[in-house]
Amino acid sequence: MILTRVPPLPGDPELRERELRLQAMKALTSKLAHDFNNFLTPILGYATLIQEAGGAGSPAAQYAQTIERSGRKTEALMDTIMTAVRPERRFAPKEFDLGRLFAELLDQWHAQLPPTIPITVVREFAPCVLHAEPAHWQTAFLALLANARLALPSGGTLTVRLSRQTPTEAVAAQLGLAPGPAFVLTVTDDGCGMTPEIAARALDPLFSTGPRATTAGLGLTAVHSTARMHGGQVVLASQPDAGTTVTVWFTDLPRREAGEKNDVAPLNDAAQLPPPRRNRVLLAGCEEVLQENLRSRLQADEYIVHLAPDAAQAAKLLARHASSLAFVVIEEQLPGTTGLAFAARIREGHPDLPIILLTLGDGPADAERPSGPFAAIKKPFRWKGFAETIQRLLA
Repeated sequence: MILTRVPPLPGDPELRERELRLQAMKALTSKLAHDFNNFLTPILGYATLIQEAGGAGSPAAQYAQTIERSGRKTEALMDTIMTAVRPERRFAPKEFDLGRLFAELLDQWHAQLPPTIPITVVREFAPCVLHAEPAHWQTAFLALLANARLALPSGGTLTVRLSRQTPTEAVAAQLGLAPGPAFVLTVTDDGCGMTPEIAARALDPLFSTGPRATTAGLGLTAVHSTARMHGGQVVLASQPDAGTTVTVWFTDLPRREAGEKNDVAPLNDAAQLPPPRRNRVLLAGCEEVLQENLRSRLQADEYIVHLAPDAAQAAKLLARHASSLAFVVIEEQLPGTTGLAFAARIREGHPDLPIILLTLGDGPADAERPSGPFAAIKKPFRWKGFAETIQRLLA
């Protein structure tokens, strides 16, 4: 018996074209990952034999250990890719409360956010007892949260809703849904949004605009694969500087009859900064995601960006590059001191260097504000407002 749902192709022309493209891309990606795993098998096997023949502690054994560690990492990546494009390869469905799973994952994710990034979470989960593979939905939901985090580098609002709906026949045909009642998961952020060009590729395997060190470009691919396996569909709506909504339609899986085998079917904004006269920027104490977001945008405007995790490193970079710094961005809670204290330190030797202080509140009182070009920006903020503030300071 086939325990996954094979939904029809969407009637909507754009969705249909996207669906056919994704099917081809997933098939190619799966084959390449499978072939790569075949290449790894002899490498890992011989690395083990070399370690055994060389003896513990020998140079050859140490080299072989390094080869094996690298091979295992690659093997794990190939497994992640295969699971994203073909989730049915690991499929042990059971009945569970999907709303409860989402609520627990959302609580864990929210609790792990840095205290300097104010993200407000709005949630609404209807009862949803589902017959499915919990690991698939955990992966999909965490991917949606990870994308939302990247879209909210300085904070904002995230709205997550899970409801039960019965689409009309026309809507089901347009989306390519299996007929009957369906569940709908919507994840909405008011973050940086995407251009139409990026949104059109967002579900493609291995496509990502996030930091290379933290994203593999498989998150929305896994969401789409899981939804389609459940007779569903993924609809993405996004506008630059306005936010993104991901809507995931899906249905319950059929239960297996007694005695039957468990077989399965095969940041973007138009605001730009003026051309830099001094071409360097110092970012001091910014949280990692916000730091990467600011750095990529500033680099696009031809700035050289220097990153300092704390006050000590910021002081060293300031001393080295002060003559070419266009402005400095400081976190209010700068490790090693405070943002205001470091701003005062800058003013002692550089009275005309523009300073931007990123705050969680309304910023310092007038009596505490350093002299010279200075601005406090409250988080969450938009890039457009950030760019306009820099333009005022540099005018």
